[in-house]
Amino acid sequence: MSIKITEQILRNFLTSSTPQVLALTGDWGTGKTHTWHAAVEAHEDAIPFENYSYVSLFGISSISDLRTSILL
Repeated sequence: MSIKITEQILRNFLTSSTPQVLALTGDWGTGKTHTWHAAVEAHEDAIPFENYSYVSLFGISSISDLRTSILL
C-alpha cells in the first residue's frame, strides 16, 4: 500500500466520530509506529475523541498477553 493511501486511511480513521479499531501491519522496521505517531500529531486538532488506546504487539507472545496489554 502506498504511503499516500496509508496517510489517507489514517486521516479518515482519526477524524471519524465513529469508534473503530485499526491494525497496522507490516514487516519489522517499516515505520508503522512512526507513521501512526506522525498521523496523530498531524490530525490532533481534528480527532473527535479525548482519549484513545494504542497497543503495540512487540513482545506479545499470546492472546493472554494481548488482552493484558489492551486492558492496561
